[in-house]
Amino acid sequence: MLLSIFLSLNFFWSKPLVPGFDAPFYLTEIKTFSFGFPTPLTYPNLDRYLTIAFPAVLSKVFNFNPVTSYRLAISVIYAAISFALFFLFKNITKKNSIAVILSSAIIISPFLINYSLLLANFTAFLILFSFFAVETAREFKYKNIILCLILGLLFYIHNFSTVSFGLIICTYFILNFIYTKDTKIIRMATIIFSIASVIGIVALFKYVNINSTLQQSFRIALPTEPIAIGNERQIILDAIMVYTGKFWLYYFTGFTIISFIFFRKKLLTNKKYFLIPAAIFLPSLILSFQPLYHLNYLPDRFATLVCLSTYFFYVAAISLPAFKKFIVPLAVMPLLLNYLSSDSLILNKGYRDFTDQEIKVYQEVKPLIAADGIILVPSDHYYWSKYFLYDHMIYEGEHFVSCGDITKPGYLGDINFTFAKLLAETDLQKADALLTHLESITPAKEIYILTDEGLSCGDGKILQKIKSVKQIFNEGNWHLYEIN
Repeated sequence: MLLSIFLSLNFFWSKPLVPGFDAPFYLTEIKTFSFGFPTPLTYPNLDRYLTIAFPAVLSKVFNFNPVTSYRLAISVIYAAISFALFFLFKNITKKNSIAVILSSAIIISPFLINYSLLLANFTAFLILFSFFAVETAREFKYKNIILCLILGLLFYIHNFSTVSFGLIICTYFILNFIYTKDTKIIRMATIIFSIASVIGIVALFKYVNINSTLQQSFRIALPTEPIAIGNERQIILDAIMVYTGKFWLYYFTGFTIISFIFFRKKLLTNKKYFLIPAAIFLPSLILSFQPLYHLNYLPDRFATLVCLSTYFFYVAAISLPAFKKFIVPLAVMPLLLNYLSSDSLILNKGYRDFTDQEIKVYQEVKPLIAADGIILVPSDHYYWSKYFLYDHMIYEGEHFVSCGDITKPGYLGDINFTFAKLLAETDLQKADALLTHLESITPAKEIYILTDEGLSCGDGKILQKIKSVKQIFNEGNWHLYEIN
């Protein structure tokens, strides 16, 4: 826990603002909650309700600003994850000291540190690890009720986590039944999932419309056109390397192969140790190959979960009697490797998604925008724009549309799609036509466009050539245009 507190202080409290692409979204939502708590029935981002409600309660009770509330919330979650991992590994290894080392190793891993930049997904790991910590514990009164409550909370953390971790837990029960041949496991799993679904009934009705087709219901999972840019295989490989660091993939994969070569019989006769890693591995691996079937429900994140399964396999393997003499050095090894992989993050060597210039830009453009004006911004800067320009209506232009050959809006709105195409357009006549259409569909007379020419694509340079567009702000790569 002390290690998680140190990481939180060093990583989340040492900068003027919090790191992470999604951070400004949560800061804005915390600010929204401060005006009056919406109910789950009325809140539009229901799948993240609990993720946002927790820091919002801290903000309300202690009168903290959104940044402080966010920092405190994620620090508490980090500490709670360390507790859950300790108890889970204690249940597996039966040794307190080894559980401390193994939980510390994953706490400082690139995996959890990178996921901490995605507050909702990070919070969901607390749910997953807590579920398995309780499930692998000795039988006690109300154990199944606690499992139901933990799983039910998953519906209000993040939709990706609901799908991925729900599949992992379901796979765990199926494998457990195959291993034990005990029908009580199926009955227990049915009860747990049924009660959890009742807890998450509001979220289920919101995201699955029984009167529509499957594709319409799961519009995020099945967009009209693929949203990944470029080579999907390379995107997935890049995500794996970022989330596992320099050593994770090679060491744990190598250990797995060597273990099966020399200890295959002992591993296969102790299958119960490998239920959790197998449950994480199987659905995650299958869903990592979505691009092959023209699906794109975050296959890169499923691929990172495959990597997580290798760590749990490692923990299970070194807990076997065959590794009893070597368990201490084997437990220390991932601690060392993860530290070496994450040193730039742990020591806070400049990891930042937000620049001081961007703060200055928002401060200077705000008084230039009419009170009833609408602002259009590239999706790369959408969340921070919403946070700093909170009083104005803001629309984004999706980066993947600006950068890719996307010809249909899919699940995007007309304003979002048209603006994104405009940002990437290089032909003056086509750009003028897109702007004319954009003006006709935008519900305001005063329209402003904020661009960043430092973006790799969708920089909006064409706006300088359109006569009906007036530049009213210029700071480095940043420009603010007013549509006359």
